[in-house]
Amino acid sequence: EAKDSQRAERKPWAHSTCILETGMILANGNRVKHEPTKTSQNDAGRLRPIEGRHNALVKELRRAFAHGELTQQGYCAIEGLRIVEEAIRSGLKFGAVFFSSSGGSKAERLLPQIGNRVDTLLLPDKLFADVVPSETPQGVAALVRCKEFSLSDVLARAQNGPLLTIAGVQDTGNLGT
Repeated sequence: EAKDSQRAERKPWAHSTCILETGMILANGNRVKHEPTKTSQNDAGRLRPIEGRHNALVKELRRAFAHGELTQQGYCAIEGLRIVEEAIRSGLKFGAVFFSSSGGSKAERLLPQIGNRVDTLLLPDKLFADVVPSETPQGVAALVRCKEFSLSDVLARAQNGPLLTIAGVQDTGNLGT
């Protein structure tokens, strides 16, 4: 009996959290009711794991970042949580969204806002870091189709105020935040 009580006291999961099929969470050894949302369950299944660099979308993202120009399909590569959220708010069309394996919280935050028809890929951290150009990747990147404006559209809007043209800026943070 003493061995059984010692075994019961030892909880290998005492400092971890896991969701059980019953809908309960074991958190530090305590059972807590878990109410998963439909969005989180559906969205989690949308992430398609990609292990190799030979995936066509991964190659397209790498080329778009490397050349700094639109892809053949007209997509632009962007990287970072804020810029992806701004692209969503601006109503831009997404071709694909890429998350690093350590960027799970970003995936939880962004997936409900991204259309179901958009490819969402989960890359190992090393592959993600190899694909995006930043020294400290933020864990999310995307291929988006930017809105196109004609010169006459831009000039018509410029009548309301000053017009600033910027080209070749590698780090937009240098323009201010």
